[in-house]
Amino acid sequence: CRILVEKSDFSDAAELVLTLCDGVVTNQSVTVHAEVLNLAAVVLRAVGRLGDAVEKALEARRIAPDVPRRVEAILQLCAAQAERGDSPSSMMAEIEELQELAQYLPDGHLKGRIHWYVGNIQHYVGDTDAGKRSHAVAAVLIRGAADLVLWSRVQQVIAHFRMTRGDLEGVWEQLEIAENAMRLTGRESDLADLALEQARCLFLLGDADAARERLLDTLTSEAFSIACPGRAEAYGLLGDVCLALEDHAAARRAFRNAATDYEAIGAGPRALEAWRSAAEVPEQ
Repeated sequence: CRILVEKSDFSDAAELVLTLCDGVVTNQSVTVHAEVLNLAAVVLRAVGRLGDAVEKALEARRIAPDVPRRVEAILQLCAAQAERGDSPSSMMAEIEELQELAQYLPDGHLKGRIHWYVGNIQHYVGDTDAGKRSHAVAAVLIRGAADLVLWSRVQQVIAHFRMTRGDLEGVWEQLEIAENAMRLTGRESDLADLALEQARCLFLLGDADAARERLLDTLTSEAFSIACPGRAEAYGLLGDVCLALEDHAAARRAFRNAATDYEAIGAGPRALEAWRSAAEVPEQ
């Protein structure tokens, strides 16, 4: 199953991991069962089954026999909830638990991922200073020498939230460094997500034409062949870009595609927002 995930073959991985969840092997070991449930949450998020991902993460959290597996379950739970548009305030109990559990972990990538996710939520609730500090700690704990892909992802996330704060200086270069590292060992899905952030950066830097070209190319990626959080977000950004270019028909179409994808993956609040954006596009 992990091999399928690394190949970005998430549809087959989802079928296999759900079989494993119900398999005899998971019933013989609570540790294995928790690991399989956490893997299921990862895969189900990738194929846009966010409600199922939340369910698996909650179950993994319930049976987790140790701190690392409980932490992984909470991380997957928060990620799935954020992707479907749940209120950040609804995740504060999980964030507080992650911060408490972090003290029982050695310095390393799992603790780094706690700071990464905590930083995300802190940004979402408007505490950008705390979010910056958390992401800075994550960047120290997650080392490229040990896991180049994970290091690339955290660089991409930091760049994303820098853009949300309007801090654009050096962001394009940061994304290029992440891309160069990710191309060595990253999955196609990782590269598609990174291209989305590069398009966002181009748009914010004032090059809407280049941003549209990058988005249209990214939307042809095999990783975006099915409705998933990344594809829905790409359509939403494409709508913003086309609106800025005064291509109203294309903007309306992109927002509608985003709304349809968000509905398909169970992200109701984000779907409503995309439908509202489509309705607000001028007719002329």
